[in-house]
Amino acid sequence: MSYVRLGPLSDVYVYGNVAGGFTCCVCTLALSGNYTCGTRAEMIIHLIEHLKMGHTVPLAPFKRLLVEIEAEAENRVELEREDREREMGRGEPLD
Repeated sequence: MSYVRLGPLSDVYVYGNVAGGFTCCVCTLALSGNYTCGTRAEMIIHLIEHLKMGHTVPLAPFKRLLVEIEAEAENRVELEREDREREMGRGEPLD
């Protein structure tokens, strides 16, 4: 699943990799040619570095990464709530 592809409106190609992290493929900032990181926040920071270098990075990958970060946080909060309820002996989550 790509977040953004190289093209006339983008100097970067970013995708979620099979290891669960994120890759900026054919990255002009990475010595190895690819930049890989483990979190969405790290990729956002990396994309900001591209912007600082004058590279074209559309807004869409920033938006999508942020939406996914928010969804993960909401999911964690819900799981923690369910865990607390189980510990308190309430088998079913509260509404």
